[in-house]
Amino acid sequence: MAREKPNPPFSWERQYLSTVLETDEVRLGVRVKTLEAKLFMRLLDLTGAPQDQEESKAVEEALRNLAVLKQERGIA
Repeated sequence: MAREKPNPPFSWERQYLSTVLETDEVRLGVRVKTLEAKLFMRLLDLTGAPQDQEESKAVEEALRNLAVLKQERGIA
């Protein structure tokens, strides 16, 4: 049986959503860089224990999505 997402969501998910929905190009660049740093730090905090696997995968997916967003929007 598939496990449901935690409620509330992972601590970084609201920031992720507001970042990918940002329309102001200047603010978007700042938000992406800030969120990337937060996500990398979160990966370091996760222990690799079975209970952390779902969030680890979600963080990695979010980082991949941010990389695509950066490429599409020309964010350095």
